[in-house]
Amino acid sequence: MKKAIFSLAFVGLVLAAPALAATTMLISPASVAVTAGESFSVAVSVNPGEVKNYTVKLAMEYPADVLEAISFTFGSGWMALPQAGYDLIDNGSGTLIKTAGYPGGLSSAASFGTVVFKAKQTGSAAIEVTANSLALDAQNQNAVDGLPVRTLVSVTAPTVISEEETQETFSETEESREEAEVEEPTTGSGEETPDVSAVQGPNRFLAAVSRVITFGTGNNVLSIIFLFVAGIAVYGVYTLISTRKKKKS
Repeated sequence: MKKAIFSLAFVGLVLAAPALAATTMLISPASVAVTAGESFSVAVSVNPGEVKNYTVKLAMEYPADVLEAISFTFGSGWMALPQAGYDLIDNGSGTLIKTAGYPGGLSSAASFGTVVFKAKQTGSAAIEVTANSLALDAQNQNAVDGLPVRTLVSVTAPTVISEEETQETFSETEESREEAEVEEPTTGSGEETPDVSAVQGPNRFLAAVSRVITFGTGNNVLSIIFLFVAGIAVYGVYTLISTRKKKKS
């Protein structure tokens, strides 16, 4: 009876061991909303659990008619394995495979890498880390559990600007430009703008006197004649007054 109980306990420990030591691979964000023609990125991380991971293989699938994989960048500390069957980006079939080793073994959660995608057209898509992914321990046993994991992508059409909206925007731009041209220019050297009114004051007074003298004609010849006649008249008045004073005395 004791042997039976011991055997059952041993079997239970053996079955529980992989679950306790399971490595998990995560992809983030969980969902993405983009416009057709835009690019976006998703990150893949590895959590080794209780067993060190020495080699990790990422196997990813995506709908090639909606998405295009542009690039992949490994996280810090990984040594890429660029060999056939372990390093692939195939936008024809929608497959991405990247493999790398971690010197000394990965013992804590870390970034495995980042994939940049481009949305080709409108539609819904799922980027999936498939069960073909691996995380090998020191005995080259695959410790990954919980796959597949995925990111859901929603691609919408870009906003189309109508001809009427374009014309309104153009009109507003033209009005702003005209208003800017009407504004008084400012000096860029920081000097004060000279007071023009201070210079124009005497000139305006002389101009007004000239208009009165020339009877509004603005003719300079008439101004000279008027001043000459006025001078003679003043001199005559002065002579007359002087003569009267002499007679009285």
